Amino acid sequence: MDTIDPADGRWHMATVTTRSDGLRGYQLYLDGILAGEMEEGSQYVGPSNDILDINGGDAILLDGNITICGRNDRHPERDFEGSIVYLSLFDTFLTAE
Repeated sequence: MDTIDPADGRWHMATVTTRSDGLRGYQLYLDGILAGEMEEGSQYVGPSNDILDINGGDAILLDGNITICGRNDRHPERDFEGSIVYLSLFDTFLTAE
């Protein structure tokens, strides 16, 4: 995977999508390049050495309230700092194309 620094002060396109292979989890694309992925059943270690459970990855339901860039634990290493200019929400997975 190529490395992109999203904190380099320039504009970037970030896309978070559910997995197209049918597994639960997420894929992260930065500027159209796969930058990371998480799948259910795999173990991931967070920035404070905490174990992260992957328990999502289903298509989102766009029929209620949506919270963007917020976490209920207010963990300081996981907050979003930046600006969102354009936002699109889809109820299906996206591919690199």
